[in-house]
Amino acid sequence: MKEIIIAIIGSGLLSGGMASIISVIAAKRTKKKDDTEKLEVGLRLLLLSSLKRDGKEAIGHKTITKDDYESFLASYNAYKALGGDGWADKVLKQVSELPVDLDN
Repeated sequence: MKEIIIAIIGSGLLSGGMASIISVIAAKRTKKKDDTEKLEVGLRLLLLSSLKRDGKEAIGHKTITKDDYESFLASYNAYKALGGDGWADKVLKQVSELPVDLDN
């Protein structure tokens, strides 16, 4: 009888302990997910700022170098991959219509 009581108590403690461990792991995963989402939002904002700045500069010069255009496209693709909205599409369209300056 003593063994049965110990087994019942032990299994309750074990399952309670496992539940606690699972709760801690789940909380850490949620925190990591929240942190990742915050980093993605920050990165998306930095990329949008860069696209705005670089796009305005190229449009102001009425030309863009091949290297600058490739960098602009890489930033645009990263921005869109992070869920960027349609604002950058307008800038890409304008920048894509610029003549490419092959001398610089």
